[in-house]
Amino acid sequence: MRLHLVAAALVALALTGCDTQCRQACRHMLEDCGVDKADYGVEDCTSQCQAFLTHYEDQWQETQAWDAVSCVEDASCEDLRTGSPCYSEAVYIW
Repeated sequence: MRLHLVAAALVALALTGCDTQCRQACRHMLEDCGVDKADYGVEDCTSQCQAFLTHYEDQWQETQAWDAVSCVEDASCEDLRTGSPCYSEAVYIW
């Protein structure tokens, strides 16, 4: 029983971190940098980012996915507006 509670707490903690980092990356891309995506707001972006981060079961791909989200969060607005500086063939970023 305790193991299930600990596992549930860890999953909830991971999803909270996922939500926070995804929301920050999406706000940076859409609000701070003004990347124009028709009918695509921070909530849509955050939801898709969370799905992206929780999609992988392979540890290497999961790490690459987190790195890609961090890249979006840290990328310059110019880089985000002119292309996809965070694209990786190993994982697909928005």
